[in-house]
Amino acid sequence: MPEPKQKTGNPERPKVIAAFMGHRTLGNFTMNQIAAASVARAAGPGTKLLSIYRSDRPYKDLINLCNPTITRTLRLPADPNVITPLDWFEGRHGVAGAPTDEAWYEDGYHRPDIVLTPAQLRIEHCMGTPPPFHFPVALEGAMEMALRQLGLKKNNWFAVVHLREIGYEHRRGVSQERTVNPLDYLPALNRIIEKHGGQVVRVGDPSMTPLPPTEGLIDLSRIPDSFPLQAFALARARFFFGTDSGPTQLASAFKTPVASTNAFGIAVWNDGDIVLNKRVIRENGSEIPTQELFDMGTWTVHRNWPSGSRVENNTQEQLKTVVDRIVETTATCTEWRQNADMPPFAPESLGLPLQWREVTDIADITLWE
Repeated sequence: MPEPKQKTGNPERPKVIAAFMGHRTLGNFTMNQIAAASVARAAGPGTKLLSIYRSDRPYKDLINLCNPTITRTLRLPADPNVITPLDWFEGRHGVAGAPTDEAWYEDGYHRPDIVLTPAQLRIEHCMGTPPPFHFPVALEGAMEMALRQLGLKKNNWFAVVHLREIGYEHRRGVSQERTVNPLDYLPALNRIIEKHGGQVVRVGDPSMTPLPPTEGLIDLSRIPDSFPLQAFALARARFFFGTDSGPTQLASAFKTPVASTNAFGIAVWNDGDIVLNKRVIRENGSEIPTQELFDMGTWTVHRNWPSGSRVENNTQEQLKTVVDRIVETTATCTEWRQNADMPPFAPESLGLPLQWREVTDIADITLWE
């Protein structure tokens, strides 16, 4: 009898990518999502993207919903002792404990072509232009009504501001060098309102320093558990202005233009974004130029700086100048921003290891002096 032919599989079967979004912080989790989505797009039309993450932060579910590239989600308990067994992905049916509904097998999630780890899901590993988040349509109506009830005008533009401090419960006392005194930003915020005719929406958490009551300023940080409302504001803002923190990356994910001030690195990735780093002063009193800091590697690695260097915050005049610049570059946005279109993707070879690019090679970003 002739031997049976070996099955080779269907070469036209859509690829399946399983991505473990392992970071917990808002900014890094957002970048995990964007990087995974870019790899899925690079894998070709019809690619299925499985998002795997722990439900250990209140913002993760909504961020996951904002990623239009995801086709299935696997949520793990917050308990780090509960793991995702690799047995679930070895290609067999009926593995004990696996999410065994029929669609799991029909769509091939039990035998992914690529498994991406958190270390691979860096914004620098994006394939092509980073794809945008889209705020879920089902939630838009309630969020819009809530913002309008708080005083935000529908027929006018607004900016979102976030000014990092050290009181957030999940990051208390961490990365203190990235914090600022919010009151130093008041002249710049007043400039948005009084000179340029916009409104300002502040995002953050209730531990932050209260700002003086100001006509045209809506402070969502005073509202506990308001993350969905804050995310919606980030998606609809004319621009984001503030410090380098999780809301900065979330704004970038929505393709909202960003002016990142008092920064310690480049944590944005869209054309036209502005980065004004903190001033690094040599022992002799001279300031290290931005490009020189960038050439040293990463601005956050303080040991790369010359001995005796110190850090100073941006001045109020610098902050007002940056406001003027981003108002100018976003002049075509006169009302609430809408979801960004998915950019065209030019097919390219998808292989491992993933290509690493500097953020300045991904986008045309202004490094402000």
